[in-house]
Amino acid sequence: MRTLPILLMLLVSLTLGFAQDDTVPFTLAATDPVVSHNPDFNAWDGRYTDPGAVFYHEGQFHMFRNGFRSWPGSVQIGYLTSPDGITWTEMSPDPVLLTDQVPYAGVAALASSALVEPDGTWVIYFYTWRERSGLSGEIGRATASDPLGEWTVDPEPILTVGSAGAWDSAIVAAPSVVRDEAGGYRMYYSGGDANGWTGIGLATSSDGVHWTKFDDPVFTSNTTDYAWHQPRVERTADGYIMLYRMAPLTTTLRGQMGLGIATSADGLVWENRTPEPVWERNSIPGSNGFWFTASAYHDGTFYVYIEGGRGAYTDIYVATSNENFLD
Repeated sequence: MRTLPILLMLLVSLTLGFAQDDTVPFTLAATDPVVSHNPDFNAWDGRYTDPGAVFYHEGQFHMFRNGFRSWPGSVQIGYLTSPDGITWTEMSPDPVLLTDQVPYAGVAALASSALVEPDGTWVIYFYTWRERSGLSGEIGRATASDPLGEWTVDPEPILTVGSAGAWDSAIVAAPSVVRDEAGGYRMYYSGGDANGWTGIGLATSSDGVHWTKFDDPVFTSNTTDYAWHQPRVERTADGYIMLYRMAPLTTTLRGQMGLGIATSADGLVWENRTPEPVWERNSIPGSNGFWFTASAYHDGTFYVYIEGGRGAYTDIYVATSNENFLD
């Protein structure tokens, strides 16, 4: 959950702690953002932007980013491309998908994962923020024949909250959808009950439309210091890599958001590789915090896109790693 809240520097190489005496070398591409909010406050992205969904397809990177002027508030989705994952070009000054196009959005609909089907259909998986006051939301899907639209939103959510007493009875959010080895789909998502974030769940599908949940989270915090949520999952030739957000639960850690890494051979049983955060607020020089993230994996490089704050605004930064996390 967001809160409201440049000196030119050399490129910064951030070597951060990794479990079992390894290291995770994330290199911040630049201390300036790779995608910025619109300086016109009245624009659809006039105060905040986050990376939403990023993936590699047919020789270039694609980003469906979220832009908004207040939080909680209506969110619109823009489309960009990049030849290298670092330098981005806005493909239209206008958003390609609006919160108002989602009949069950409530306050906001935010892009979180995207892919292109074998038949050429573009798909955005988004999550909703149903109420301004707290945790409540579902996961939906939109499709188009072209990334610039027009986009058609499925009339109903594709993943809804669990029944009363379930671990995800209040909210399902931040989906990360990947294809599995058999050609099906896996959706990793954040779930929570009325008390807050509980863990990371898994749902499977044969068509990307109809989903079956696992009864319990597949990855959940083993500490009382942090809640683990917001999964970003990439499938590689060696297995699965998950970037996840560590939300502090104690007053002594307040404001010390972090990122962690987990790995899995099969995408079902996960090993936490980072008992301590590998990315923190000060990992972006001059930042007063970070919020939503996205990831992409291409040709042995892991790309992490971070919504970082400076002052009362947020922009998008990127860090990369060539580490084989599955060794």
